[in-house]
Amino acid sequence: MPLVRYPNFTGGSFSVQNPLASYERTINFCPDVLRTPGAGNRLVLDPTPGVTVRAAALHTPIRGMYEHNHRVYFVGGDRFYELLDNWNALERGTVVMDEFPVTIWANGEPGHQIFITSGNVGYIYDTISNAFTTVLPSGATQGGMLDGFFLAIDHEKSSIRISGSELDPLDGLTWRATQTLFRSAAPDPWHAFRVYEKTIALFGDKTTEFWYNSGASPFPFEPISNAIIPFGIDAPYSHQVVSGSLFWLARTNEGQKAVIMCQGTSPRIISTPALQWAMRNYERTDDALSFVESYLGHVNYGLTFPTAQATWVYDMTTELWHEEGTWISEAGRYHAMRPIFNCYGHGRELAGDRESGKIYERSPLLTTGVDSRVIRRVRRAPMLFGAGRTLSFASFELVLESGLAPQPATPPSCAPPQVELWRSNDNGKTWWSAGYRSSGPSGHYDLRPTWNRLGATDQYAGFEVVMTSPVPWRIVDALIDISPGLPV
Repeated sequence: MPLVRYPNFTGGSFSVQNPLASYERTINFCPDVLRTPGAGNRLVLDPTPGVTVRAAALHTPIRGMYEHNHRVYFVGGDRFYELLDNWNALERGTVVMDEFPVTIWANGEPGHQIFITSGNVGYIYDTISNAFTTVLPSGATQGGMLDGFFLAIDHEKSSIRISGSELDPLDGLTWRATQTLFRSAAPDPWHAFRVYEKTIALFGDKTTEFWYNSGASPFPFEPISNAIIPFGIDAPYSHQVVSGSLFWLARTNEGQKAVIMCQGTSPRIISTPALQWAMRNYERTDDALSFVESYLGHVNYGLTFPTAQATWVYDMTTELWHEEGTWISEAGRYHAMRPIFNCYGHGRELAGDRESGKIYERSPLLTTGVDSRVIRRVRRAPMLFGAGRTLSFASFELVLESGLAPQPATPPSCAPPQVELWRSNDNGKTWWSAGYRSSGPSGHYDLRPTWNRLGATDQYAGFEVVMTSPVPWRIVDALIDISPGLPV
């Protein structure tokens, strides 16, 4: 039989409760859409970024990063730092440390102030004088900024406070007790909030409501009429704004967990049954931490689950989910992504390590992970079934960008990158290695890794490719020689 395209070989992660229905996994690959004429909107798989260390803080771990006016700030442990363009970290102040991320917001050039919340305490850093001041000794769970006002939520009291004086609304050093609002629209308490566009999303246990700046006095913010939705927040640090849309890990009235994307005040569920099945089996989801990835035209929303040791990423372009993680070879499993506190600064995509004091540069051209570990990339394709006939597999051919081995400085040449193929003949219950194949020495761009004589089965058959060599793997497609036999 001639080689034919493997149906839907490239795609995202979609592994549901029943493996026969869907058993797909995409780990450390990002699906991309070919939109060029003649491509037919086909999906390909591009490498997720690798990292290299740019700086390291004395106090750990990294708990948040922020770029403002070409300056980069971060919190490591109990210290607030400025990251200079020579990659030295300059200590600017001391904060109360707890196990949660910090929030960092600026009020623009006229205000020249940065508001930091850490350990339920609020601080102001003056970007001109470098003064670092405690402004809220308590009641500052998370912070934000809208129209020059700094905002702080106190999750214990389910209240919002705003900064500013009558003479200077941009005065982040002044927090009047009268400028406080308590929740009254619904019985569930507020746990977190996020400013996006010109609104404030206030997340409760079971509902979320939206406020705006009406210019009223003495408190300028008011609820948007009828803008309360039946999705609360499950993980208080799961909210992010990505390309003008608001994302968070929600909890429904029925107790289900779902990822929400909200445009304006209109929500929709974007988590797939696969992700919701995965979250159902996690020991915890309320500790999920969110992040934003941006590279080569991709803008992604990510969720890291520290207890479950899993990371899921939603691509705004393809609307597909994939998985990312650090391969721990000695344990034989993935750990959740650590470089998640991201910002663009000093001309690079930067990310702070949630478990150490390291700050990395991230790039798809970098081919190693944290602690110089290999990046293990996996694509497990949809199952194949003969619908009552035995299937025989004569060969499997992987279409990828070959010849990417690093050019050695001196002979002998280094070993070409290797691809391993894994097979299952019993509905994905057990897997066996069909061996390694080379993707070609440097400059050999016409090679396609091929495996022959792959057996036969009357069950569902699975194929999985695994790459660990430090090159920027890019998968275009897969071809398979498959022959249906006699009816079972």
